[in-house]
Amino acid sequence: MYAFAGSARIVPVLADRRARRVALSTPVGFLDRFLRGGSIRLLNLSSGGFCGEGAGDLARDDIVWIELPGLGLVRSQVRWRIENNFGAAFLADDLRLRFLNGLSR
Repeated sequence: MYAFAGSARIVPVLADRRARRVALSTPVGFLDRFLRGGSIRLLNLSSGGFCGEGAGDLARDDIVWIELPGLGLVRSQVRWRIENNFGAAFLADDLRLRFLNGLSR
């Protein structure tokens, strides 16, 4: 499910700033907006998104993918970036993310 603002802008709707975050320090696969592969370090994970470190050149609203164990590549949208860290919200069209709702409880 998408929430549309304007003609074609995709807005994440699963992001919940109050969702419980699980602290991590785990390397995961990563694809940037140009589909260049690499890895980042997940710093935290919630049902709405994640915080990562080490993605290089990212801008707000970029679409990126991370590889979550057991789920494969999951599409997300960058919401903020400070130096080498960034936060991204999972895009609501990915039904595989429903399992993460357990993290919010």
